Amino acid sequence: MFLDDEQAAQVIQKLDDLWPEPRECPACGKRDWTLANQIFELSGFDPGGVIHGVPVFPVIALTCNHCGKAHFFSAITMGLVPREPTEEKDAGAKADHHDKQ
Repeated sequence: MFLDDEQAAQVIQKLDDLWPEPRECPACGKRDWTLANQIFELSGFDPGGVIHGVPVFPVIALTCNHCGKAHFFSAITMGLVPREPTEEKDAGAKADHHDKQ
C-alpha cells in the first residue's frame, strides 16, 4: 500500500510527536532521513521457505540517507492500518479459499 500525501503528513506529525530532536542516526550520527512512501510487511522467517497463513506486521520505513540504516515504525500505531482486519477483507479471503477447494 502506497502512502498518499495526507498519510505521509500524518506519519511525519506522529514522528514529530514521538521522536524528539535531534533525530540522529544511531549508526552514523547524521540527521538526514527519508520516509518511504509505502507500507511494508514483516513476517516470520523459515529457512525452508515461505510460511503461509502467518500474521504479518505492517511497518513504515524511515531510512538514513547517509548510511542506509532503516528504522521501522508500526503502521498500526501510526494510524495507517486498522488494528484488526476488516470483516470485508476476511470474508473475501474466506470466499477465495472456499472457491479454491
